[in-house]
Amino acid sequence: MTPRSAPTLFQQQLYAWHKTGARPHPWKATRDPYKIWLSEIILQQTRVETGTSYYLRFVERFPAVEALAAATLEEVYELWKGLGYYSRAKNLHLSAQQIMTEFEGVFPDQYEDILSLKGVGPYTAAAIASFAYDLAYPVVDGNVKRVISRYAAYEKDILASAAHQDILDLLADGLFDAAHPAQFNQAVMDFGATVCKPKGALCQICPLREDCYAHQSGRVAELPLRINKVKRKTRYFHYIIIERAGELLFRQRQDKDIWQNLYEFPMIESYQQEALTHQEVATYLRETVGIMIGDELLHIKGPRQQLLSHQKIISYFYSGIEQEASEELSSDSPFVWMPADKYHQIAVPKTIDWYLHDNSISLFTLKA
Repeated sequence: MTPRSAPTLFQQQLYAWHKTGARPHPWKATRDPYKIWLSEIILQQTRVETGTSYYLRFVERFPAVEALAAATLEEVYELWKGLGYYSRAKNLHLSAQQIMTEFEGVFPDQYEDILSLKGVGPYTAAAIASFAYDLAYPVVDGNVKRVISRYAAYEKDILASAAHQDILDLLADGLFDAAHPAQFNQAVMDFGATVCKPKGALCQICPLREDCYAHQSGRVAELPLRINKVKRKTRYFHYIIIERAGELLFRQRQDKDIWQNLYEFPMIESYQQEALTHQEVATYLRETVGIMIGDELLHIKGPRQQLLSHQKIISYFYSGIEQEASEELSSDSPFVWMPADKYHQIAVPKTIDWYLHDNSISLFTLKA
């Protein structure tokens, strides 16, 4: 894109608004590509309000890329705990090591090299290139898509695969400021987050409303169009809590599935929403875990729902099973006993973390 000699009216109005409308996030005060990258990865699939505290903790614990690269994955997971989507943490760690080996410890300053980092897609690469190096790459997130769709009359499905390139083309047609990409990208993102909101857009104070197609045509609530809505697969997880002298039984997920490498309780996945029978729990424990139970009363908490991008996980938690302190697992068992000071530090899915910290939900008893 060729830098423009003078800002367009769209840019002028946007910049004038941004002088007082900018969001005060800590990563905006830096041009350090490492810190910008860190904030972008944390904010993937995470609200800004939640991600800010994690960003600050990461910067304090790992102030530079070499510190992150030298850490163990378990240390990164421990700091990431509660954010979910642990593949982001794993990719963050791998990329830090990649920067140390492939780029001699210096964060890359070219878009293609940034894009080569594990877990970095076109959006994140554009954000780092723009905010750290002021390279002329538009940053197209949901906020930007919404602003441009409404302003420039984009009436196609914003969830379609072609939508991203369509928005880039609209930006290139006199909207994007290639002379000041960092300033433009930050301004339009902040504007979409605080004024041109998904619901309750503040059109009455919008400086762009006179030239905004959606406002002038009364279609603000309708645009952007979302036709191909995400269809989520529903899965039912039945977690069995087994105690032994203050310890709980866990296993690490190894399959190429959600939550790979995270820890969870022994679990039965079913295709029905109803709770399992006592016999189903007993059979699973005998055949899979190697634990025998009698007619203990099993207390059930749930259901607990966790939404992922393409899956909905509904979980139940079965407790009331206690083993003798002398009970040991077989040498080839995939399960492991963990004391409280250990299992409160390991990386677990959000639904497990919820049970360990705040399991105040409906309780009923399953009798043999």
